This record gives sequence, C-alpha cells and structure tokens, in this order.
Amino acid sequence: MILPLFYAKKVYRACRHVMSMLLPGTKAEPEIAITAFDTEKFVLMLEYAVDQLEEHRSFINRINVYPVPDGDTGTNMFNTLSGAFRKFKGHRFDSFAQFSPFFIDQLILNARGNAGSILSEYFKGFLAPWVNADSINAKLFCLALRSGSEHAQKALENPKRGTILDVFQGASQGAELAYEDSDDIITILESALQEAKKSLENTRDIMPQMKKARVVDAGGAGFLYMLGGYISALKNKTVVLSEEATDSSIAVREEEDIQFRYCTECILRSPRVNREQFRELIIGLGDSLHIVVSEDIIKLHIHTNEPDTVKRICEANGVIADWKVDDMQDMQKKNLQRLRRSVKSPLETQIAFVVDSSADLPARWLEKYPIIVVPIAITAGQDGTDLSETMQPDAMYERMRSDASFVPQTGAPTAEQFVKAYKQALELGDIVFCLPISSRISATCPNALKAKEILNDQNVHVIDSRCGSTGIAFLIDSCLKANKEGKDLIDITTGLYARRDNLQIYLIADDLKYLERGGRISKKKSALGRLLGVNPLLRIQEGVIVDTGKKIYFSSPAKQLTFLCSHLAREHEKQPLQRISIVHAYAADKAKQLASQLVEQLHIEPETVDVSPLSIIIGAHLGPGSLGIIYY
Repeated sequence: MILPLFYAKKVYRACRHVMSMLLPGTKAEPEIAITAFDTEKFVLMLEYAVDQLEEHRSFINRINVYPVPDGDTGTNMFNTLSGAFRKFKGHRFDSFAQFSPFFIDQLILNARGNAGSILSEYFKGFLAPWVNADSINAKLFCLALRSGSEHAQKALENPKRGTILDVFQGASQGAELAYEDSDDIITILESALQEAKKSLENTRDIMPQMKKARVVDAGGAGFLYMLGGYISALKNKTVVLSEEATDSSIAVREEEDIQFRYCTECILRSPRVNREQFRELIIGLGDSLHIVVSEDIIKLHIHTNEPDTVKRICEANGVIADWKVDDMQDMQKKNLQRLRRSVKSPLETQIAFVVDSSADLPARWLEKYPIIVVPIAITAGQDGTDLSETMQPDAMYERMRSDASFVPQTGAPTAEQFVKAYKQALELGDIVFCLPISSRISATCPNALKAKEILNDQNVHVIDSRCGSTGIAFLIDSCLKANKEGKDLIDITTGLYARRDNLQIYLIADDLKYLERGGRISKKKSALGRLLGVNPLLRIQEGVIVDTGKKIYFSSPAKQLTFLCSHLAREHEKQPLQRISIVHAYAADKAKQLASQLVEQLHIEPETVDVSPLSIIIGAHLGPGSLGIIYY
C-alpha cells in the first residue's frame, strides 16, 4: 500500500525520532547531581586518582625540592596509592566500616617516602567520619576533607606552611564554601579543587626552597591531580588538569647540603610499644619523622644519619616486616643531573619520539627526525597473521567492502616492544617522548606506561595523546618547534599538553556496518542508520570517541562535505584555524574535494590544509570511505 505524502512524511519523522534515540549520544544529557556515593564508587574515584598520579608523576618528581630535592615525590605518591589500590581492586565492600581499615592498612604497608607517609596520615583522618556509613552524602564528604586535613597537620612532628598541608586545608575550605549552597558532591569537589589550586599557587612564595626554584609544592600538586581524578570518576569523563595548572618553571638548581642523609623506612609488625613510646625512642635520631600506626603495624619514616641505630631499636621492639634505606645525597645528585640535562639548549638536547603505527606521520619525518614506530598488529581470522605486513591498505579496504566475514582486529603492542623502542630512542636522543594512541581507545598506552616502569629511566616521558592519526604529528611538531626555540623540558611538555587539549577531532564513518562489525554499535542501530540514510558525526573528546548528536546523510557525499565545511566555518569565525588535517580511508577524491572547499570557504592558504591516508589501525574500525578532520 502506498501512503499519501502527508502520512509518509509523518512516518519518516517518527522513524527519524526513533533513530535519534537509538544512536548513542544523539542528545547531550544534562549532568546529573551526585548527592551520595557508596564504596564501589569511592573505589572508582581512587582508581581515577591513581591514573592521574601515574600520568603526572614524572612532572611531580621534577618540581620536588622539599624537604629534599631528590626527585621522587610523584613516584612515592603513585606507588603508595597504587600499591594499596591493587590490594583491594575487585573486592566487594558492603560498607565503609569494612573498607576503611583494610584500605588504611594497605596504605601504611605501601607508603613510600615522606609523601607516602603524609598521604597515609591524611587518609586515616579522611576516612574517620565514614566508619559507620554505608554511603557518603555531601555533609560527610566535607567532614572527611576537613578531618583528613586536620589529622595530617596533627600527625607531623614539625608541620610547615607552604606544603601539601596548605593544599589539604584549601580543599577542605573550598568544599565547605560550596556546601553552603549545594549538596551536589561534584559541585563541592570542583570548589575544593579551585581553592586547593589557589593554596598550591601560594606555596611558591612561602618555602625558601620553592621560591628559589620557582616551583610549587610537589606533594600539593600530586593532591591536586588526585582531586581531578575524583571528579573524573563522578562525571564519568576525564577532567583535564594539565601540568600547566601548577604554573611552575624549573630553574637550574645547585646541590644543597643535606643534614640527615638517609631516608629510612620500616614496617614493624606485632610492636611491643605504642606510638608515643616508639616516638620517644626514635625522635632524636633525625628529622621528617612520621610514625603511622594501625592495629598491628607501625610504619616508620625518618631522615637520619644513623640507620643502623634505628634498625636496632626497631628489632628490639617488634618484628621487622620491611626495611628500606635510600641515600638522599646520591638521589639528589642524580636528580640534579637529570634536571640539568633536560634544560640544555636546543643545540645540546636531542628529543627522540616513540609512537605506535596508528600515528600518521609524513614519510620524510621518519628519515629526518629520531622517531621509533612500534607496530600495532592487524589480524582477521584464526591464523594470527599480521595483515599490515601482507596486505596493502587499499586491498584491505576492498576486502572489507566485499567480504562481510572479513573483520580486521587490532592488537596492542606489548610492554616488551615498548622497552625495546625506548632503548633505541635513548640511543638517538637525550629525552624521549612516547605519544601512544588514546588510552580510551586502545590498550597501547597502558603497555607503554608499564614499559617505562620496567625500564625505570627518568628521561622517558609517556604522555597519553588522547588522539591518533595526524593528531600525533601535530603533537610532535609542537615539541620540535619549542625545542628549536630554546625552551626547556617543562615548557616543551606544558606546550605539548596545551596542544593536545586544544586539538579538535571529528570522524565520519561512511557506513555504520563497519562499526557494527567491530562491535562499536549494535546491529539494530546500524540497520536503522542505513535504512534512514543517516550517520552520526563522531568526535574524539578527552580521548574517547563520542557521538556529537549531529546527523549526516551518508548517501550523499556532497551533503557530507557541505555539512563539514559549514561546521569548520563556524569554528573559524570563533578563532582562526591554524592547521587542518584531513585523513581518509580509501576516499582520496572526497578528502581532496573537502580540502578545496575549505580553502575557498574559509579564505585560508592551501598549505593550511593537509590531506593524507588514514592509518589502517583506525580505518579498520571506521571502514572504507571514512573521513577524519583534525585541527587547532
């Protein structure tokens, strides 16, 4: 039966409405207030905090000047929190009464260095108001921030202004300020973050060591990133806190006299003394004394010149479960060597890069610059053959179009592959930047981070690109230009983060069936999309592929290009675009036509727009005919 035109249009609109509801992210949902959370959500908050510390620990190490410039604050905070997190990840806790003592014990056991000990004390106070709670509301959260700050202050033998203690206090004050008007924990945390940042900025002008080196407190910076992690978990999207947020500029430093040379740590089980008795035995032997006590554990941290004496006291008063002594004089020398090496002039410093094969780099770059490419394997079927070595991209795209059973899959490189690449890169450069494809798209970045941990070389810096394709080329270009201008490592890194966070990336999959084959969307959504002739405009935002909610008629290439030109024209009006890269999967003619239209419509120079093939690593999931636009 043929419907009259009036009814046909109504049916079409109804189908369109159904489609808009089925396609993911079609309509941006308003943020929902979080007025309470349970132990499961808090564990997720801690996981995001660990991720933030992992991403920024090298930077935190570099600004570490207090109490000793040994360059390990970021590592110690990360190892403390991640070590504890690994012990309870996957456990189910029905209440905070179950969770809190377990977490505190693990923090104490995993605490590393001055920063780790302070973090343990902070969390002892932080969790205290939650002992009898099954879930946490805004009032309890504010109490926790205040209790953590106050407990850490009281626990230290000689608390100092201008340190992480100020940042703890700033976060608490910010939270209480927001709580006067809101019971939304996200709003409270965002206010806590803003006040903590102000407190952190003030640390630069209080401590003489920080004032001289023009840096903020390293532990305070680490805590700032932890707060960012909490917000990310509650919002279910990464909150970007670039290292620019600390506004620190590293000065070349001279070696300082260290009054107490050895950082000494001990875990004492079944202690035969209480905290105060143990303190009286230890207190005269050094400074930076922290004694953290749990039910059957005493964790000692002290800077001393008499580690053997400290050990004898510990042996006489319990069972030593762990013992560690670090020579801070030696650590300071090595740290200063790293710092001086990283601020060489561009004539002295060579930067090398490690990328994976998702990066679309100009061929001439691989000959001109020290760049090591780690391959991402592409397989289809059971034989495990790497198709990138046996098939040309065009042939692979043709096979995808003609054979529905041919579904290419990508596999992340191993940590061992990255270790090998880092060693090769270190032979080519003084500093190595590894820029893997977004961690929210592939497991490549976590393996790159694991490799850095295995290699344990401070000259290797792994930065989640949160992009792929020519976006990585833009990041490398940023580093190369900054190095040529004579900027030091901090400025180069800060600029790289700024460029990363300013990149705009849009994608069009020409046919939804390829996203369906790869498991990116359901069969129902794919079928409806093809039936109605609509396709979502995708965007990479904070490293994740999301649907913008805007629809493109993929049956008409001309409409695709007109839509994209109009979108970029609006962006260009807000702020002139400096560089545009168009990448394509087996769609060169369409990409070139888009480039021409952009040059004409935006009135820009032709060299502003580049056109290049899209890496098959990404194209395998988007499918032939797809386009990507990357610009800043």
